[in-house]
Amino acid sequence: MRTGAHSSMMRALPLLLPLLLGLAPACADPTSVSLFSLSYPTSFGIICQNKGTDGIYVPVAVSECKAGDVSTQRLLAVVANGPTGDVGFIDLTSGDALDTNRMIPGYTRLHLGGYLSELAINPSSEQAYVLDTAGARLVVIEPATLEWSDIELPFVPGKLLVTKAGSELLLTAPTTGQIGRFVLDEAGTPGELETFDIGGSPNALATNEDGSLLAVAHF
Repeated sequence: MRTGAHSSMMRALPLLLPLLLGLAPACADPTSVSLFSLSYPTSFGIICQNKGTDGIYVPVAVSECKAGDVSTQRLLAVVANGPTGDVGFIDLTSGDALDTNRMIPGYTRLHLGGYLSELAINPSSEQAYVLDTAGARLVVIEPATLEWSDIELPFVPGKLLVTKAGSELLLTAPTTGQIGRFVLDEAGTPGELETFDIGGSPNALATNEDGSLLAVAHF
């Protein structure tokens, strides 16, 4: 397991266009639109955080994100940038991009390496999970501290899904015809990987509200 929290400057090519309509109406003017420079974004998720008296941000459900002083609350877009292997954090409440390493001049993103193809947010713990298809890894990010760790996978991952309860993480393995499952503890930390042979080339996942049923789409 490796850890790290640094990034290099990359050329900003595409633009992320965050549309906040219906997401968290109290957090921002729903008619406002902002553009942020990124590099090859492939996937993103949204988290909300409150700033405690100790200065540390703690997660709250996006549905509970309310209007207030931007110095005490932030709504973040967490964006995976594929070929550059980094993750950007955009504060949608203040309109600022978060600098993940102040030791490097300018705005830097969180560099993980590899090719980042999928990103999902745990609705309970607010941890971010990222798939690196080049390195066959699952990367777990703690957004409050920007610390991360990775887990090597025995197959090249395809798609990623966190159940609505935040208790399981599922992923597809199209080349081996398998589904992988991690049970997540209360902090959102994955346990041991379980694999299930289902054949074919599983490519997409969906569950019902309580996670008791799993639907799998094949190529």
